[in-house]
Amino acid sequence: MGRKLGLTLLEVLVILGLAFGLGWGLNARSGKVDVRRNYFARAALPVAPEPEPLMAMPNDPAAPPPAAGKPAHGYQTISIDELEALVDDPNTEGGLNMIVDARNTDFFAKGHLPFAVRIYPYTVQEDLPPYEDQLLAAEKIVVYCGGGQCEDSALMCRELLAKGVPYDKIYLYEGGFSEWEQAKKPISMSAEP
Repeated sequence: MGRKLGLTLLEVLVILGLAFGLGWGLNARSGKVDVRRNYFARAALPVAPEPEPLMAMPNDPAAPPPAAGKPAHGYQTISIDELEALVDDPNTEGGLNMIVDARNTDFFAKGHLPFAVRIYPYTVQEDLPPYEDQLLAAEKIVVYCGGGQCEDSALMCRELLAKGVPYDKIYLYEGGFSEWEQAKKPISMSAEP
C-alpha cells in the first residue's frame, strides 16, 4: 500500500510539472505574458504630491509665480473703490449683496465694514449656518480679512465654495480691513447681528 501511494504521488507531481511547463510555454509563445517579468514583485506605492500652499507668500522663493493676470489665491478680486460702491448699493443693505468678515470675534468687535457679517473660517460650522440661505441666494459676496499676508479670506472663499456658493459670485478683497481703515472708509462698530 505504501509503494502504491508513493507511485500515485509521483504520477501527480509529474502531471503537475507537465501542466505547469505546458502552460508556461503556451503563455510565452502567445506574447500576452512576459515570462521574464516578476508578476509577484511588490509594486511601488504611489507617493502623494506635496500640497500647494493656499496662497504663496511674496518672500517665498520656492513658491511658483501665479499665472499671468491671476492672483495667487485663485479667486476673483474686488478693488477698494468697487467695494465702496458695493457698500453704498441698496442691494447690500437689503441682503442681495453680502460682505463677509473672515476675522475672529475680537477683531470684528473693534470695527468692520458696514453690513458685514462675521464668519470665521476656523469656526465655520458654528458661524455659517445662520447665513447659509442668504449666502446661497446672494448675487455677490465679498470676503475680506485683515489684509496683507492674511489667508483667512481665501480660506473662507474655499468654505463658501464647499457649501455650494458658485465661484462667479465670490470676490476676495485683498486689501482687507487694514487698507479699508487706512483709506478712511466708513467703519461699523455694531455688535454681531
